[in-house]
Amino acid sequence: MKAYVPNNIFRRATHDDMALIWQWRNQANIRKVMFNSQPIEWLNHQDWFVNMLASHTPDFWVFTQNKRPVGVLSFSNPQEKFIYFGFYLGEENVWPGTGMLMEVAALDYICSLQKFAFLRAEVLSSNQQVIKLHQRFGYEIVDIQEGFLEQEGSLLDKIIMERKVDNWLSDRHVLMDKLPQHYQLALNQLVFE
Repeated sequence: MKAYVPNNIFRRATHDDMALIWQWRNQANIRKVMFNSQPIEWLNHQDWFVNMLASHTPDFWVFTQNKRPVGVLSFSNPQEKFIYFGFYLGEENVWPGTGMLMEVAALDYICSLQKFAFLRAEVLSSNQQVIKLHQRFGYEIVDIQEGFLEQEGSLLDKIIMERKVDNWLSDRHVLMDKLPQHYQLALNQLVFE
């Protein structure tokens, strides 16, 4: 029996995505892992979204599975040697391993640009699931900003993580060999349009 693998495509965000991304960003489970955990007002989101589309800052992608939008991947704050990225899933009932697909896609995309030596992520200390996912893909903690944010009565740290890009392709092959075949198929079919 052949394993099911969805059609995984990253496409640039368009004006038509504005309302959906606003709905996703305001979900409680997404807000709690963001530096700004307050609900975003529609007019503020519209202003940000229109500016983002005009300037391509951040470099913002919508992730679709079988043509269904399920999340976003963005790249921002490019420096001489590194660029930051972030992602989140806005939909439930996605293919198991979708977070891993987004992690690999981020590295594949930045590696293909051949402009940056490092890919960085900033994560709240409360988001242990994503910290562990980044570590699984070779990210190391390069800085901790203690007491960065108070959320629900607790002080949270900002964890800055970084991964070298130049050895990603060889590391990718090692990782792929350890995964079940259906994950390998999905990772080999990631597309940026």
